[in-house]
Amino acid sequence: MLNIPPVYENEIVVRYRSEERPSGETICKTKGSTTRCTPVMETISVPYQAVERIDIRKAERDPQIDSCTARACLAIYGNSECKI
Repeated sequence: MLNIPPVYENEIVVRYRSEERPSGETICKTKGSTTRCTPVMETISVPYQAVERIDIRKAERDPQIDSCTARACLAIYGNSECKI
């Protein structure tokens, strides 16, 4: 983190949310002389844009952190997974 500090920028990203909408179908039930119809709902995924604050150096920094961690584990435990 000290060698490659984060640099944050706002970026527009596409996210998805679920919404319930009528499918156009209805289910009707009759009791005696009364018929009640209710619409069949379906869940759909709706895309929307959002602004996110991202670290543009994360992809550069993470492999360095992983490498440093593996070297430290190798020196201490004799393997890169830190297993005893």
